[in-house]
Amino acid sequence: RRIKGDKRDGPINKALVDRWNNADALYATPTGSNDDWYWLYAAIKFKCLLVTNDEMRDHLFQLLGNDFFPKWKERHQVRFGFSDAGLEFYMPPPCSVVIQVRNIHRKSLVLS
Repeated sequence: RRIKGDKRDGPINKALVDRWNNADALYATPTGSNDDWYWLYAAIKFKCLLVTNDEMRDHLFQLLGNDFFPKWKERHQVRFGFSDAGLEFYMPPPCSVVIQVRNIHRKSLVLS
C-alpha cells in the first residue's frame, strides 16, 4: 500500500507506519519501478502469506504461466476488511477449492 498522502499523515496511521519503519517491516521501492515484482519475490522467497485485496490481474502475472500463479495466489493471499469490531482477515482455504483430476492411466504404488 502506498504510504504517502493525507491518509498516511493521520495520527493513527502515522504511528502505525512509524512502528513498521522502526521494525524494518517496510521496504520502499525505487520510483518508477513496478512494486509487484518486489512483493512477489519477497512472498515467495520467505514462504509467507501476502495480505492484500488486490486481484492481481496485472499483465505481468500472466508471464508466470497458467499453472503456477493462480495456485500460489489461492494458497497465499490473505484478504482483509473492516467491520465494527475492527480489522478482519480472511485466510486462504486450508485446501484447494479446485476440483482435482486424477490420471487413471498412471500407475500408482499403494503402501500398506
